[in-house]
Amino acid sequence: MTTIGKVFIIGLDGATFDLMDPLLASGELPNIKKIMDAGCHGHLQSCTPDLSPPAWTSFMTGKHPGKHAIMDFFCHKKNSYELEFLNASYRKGKTIWEILSEQNKRVCVINVPFTYPPEKVNGVMISGMDTPSIDSDFVYPPSIRQELEAEIGPYLLERPERNPKGKKASQYLDKIYKITDNRFQAARYLLDKEAWDMFMVVFESTDRVQHTMWKYFDSDHPEYTDEGHRQFGSALLDTYRDLDAKIGELREKIPEDGTVLLLSDHGFGPLYKGVRTEKWLENNDFLKRRKRLKPSHKEAVKAKVMELLPAHVIKGLKTLLAKRIDNEKSIRLDYLDISNCKAFTVGGYGHLVINLKGRQPEGTVEPGREYEELCKQLITSLKGFRNPDTNEMVIDDARMRDEVYSEYQENTPDIIITWARGYYHIGERELQFLGIQVDDEQLFTRHGWSGNHRPNGIFVLSGQNVKTTGLLKDARIIDLAPTILALLATPIPDDMDGVPLTATIEDEFLQQHAVQYSQASISGQTEQVYSEEEQKEVSDRLRALGYLE
Repeated sequence: MTTIGKVFIIGLDGATFDLMDPLLASGELPNIKKIMDAGCHGHLQSCTPDLSPPAWTSFMTGKHPGKHAIMDFFCHKKNSYELEFLNASYRKGKTIWEILSEQNKRVCVINVPFTYPPEKVNGVMISGMDTPSIDSDFVYPPSIRQELEAEIGPYLLERPERNPKGKKASQYLDKIYKITDNRFQAARYLLDKEAWDMFMVVFESTDRVQHTMWKYFDSDHPEYTDEGHRQFGSALLDTYRDLDAKIGELREKIPEDGTVLLLSDHGFGPLYKGVRTEKWLENNDFLKRRKRLKPSHKEAVKAKVMELLPAHVIKGLKTLLAKRIDNEKSIRLDYLDISNCKAFTVGGYGHLVINLKGRQPEGTVEPGREYEELCKQLITSLKGFRNPDTNEMVIDDARMRDEVYSEYQENTPDIIITWARGYYHIGERELQFLGIQVDDEQLFTRHGWSGNHRPNGIFVLSGQNVKTTGLLKDARIIDLAPTILALLATPIPDDMDGVPLTATIEDEFLQQHAVQYSQASISGQTEQVYSEEEQKEVSDRLRALGYLE
């Protein structure tokens, strides 16, 4: 009789076999290689868009973003051009840990993006990157936080920098490693202390370092320099080596009958050019600007002032400086002549929203035929968009939302874009925030990042009930939730879009624990809007990370 083992999951945000394969071949990731050799592995198709909030939510729900409603870090408020920040409470559908808790299985979840506020699971949950501040109630049960602080010291929240250079790049790496070790210490402590059937921890160092330091690694990058490579050229691969060592230590604590799953929410690749999508819309008469934003160096000035002033002076000026600069960091569209816009961008990804009458306050496009013809025109133009200097395609794909998602929320963008390798949206607010100087007619510019998401993530699955089949093709991130439930012999809700990867599971186990389905039920979560103070905390973090203009 086969036994139902425990499932141990490690998320490596943004991990890609493009960087891992050479390290695996040279024996520099021995612990990951050992797990791979004992089971199966392959590329993992992310969701559309391949951003962390929708991707991790697709992982935990087994649903595509149109259905679970987390498309980005923020969305448009109803009947408004303003945006509001999302968190896990906006999610539609149950997570695997909620489903397992209802089946009296114990779970432990650490640092999974978009899990704030934490669910009252049967076990432990420490929320991820959407946690507003260290003062938030981001740990359930609250007593666990006190235990962690007594055992490992304060739990650290990320305070990243957008584009660290020189000495700050070294300090940035030190912070990344410190936070990663903090997550590792929390996971190691809870592995020893807690009883669990499913345990999960996410490390984000791969994502952060690849975003900011790809240019030091990639000699084809326009910002590559010999000096930069000398100092930081090994940072990307060192991050993988560091995580491999931590994976090895954590793996030693897993029972013999346990299953280990490694995954990333998306892959990664170089980012060579920022694309001023709003400028492209303006050039093609789809958008008009009321005023032209000029790049501002106020953020750089603010940072320098904060470095030079003594602590007691900073305390007195901090609120005033924040208020003054916040006026320039608004996420409203007040710089557009919105009453003369047919379409505009939304979010860091640059998807397009039609300024539709009856839906937007100052809509200009009639529903029905005019809307449909405009969308066709935009999609045709986007698919033909090339870089005139290289003749490269800038857009891989552009589709209507109903072609991408079987169902979707009303505030889902009308046209979903997939960027070609090396290109990514950069908005007018973002240029201003970064202080990037551009001629107003310039369509392409540098970006605050030098690396960016690609759709090919990773998955590695190994364990007593897992086949040793090596490479497995065509796995999707939405398939992992039903696969985990199948390995834990738990019925799969019938509203999941993903399917269990039965080709990875031993036949004997499936014969004795056949995959079962159950009627989906509604999650008990209610939307929890961030307070004004929390919104500012989240806003500052997302701007620093580069996800918000």
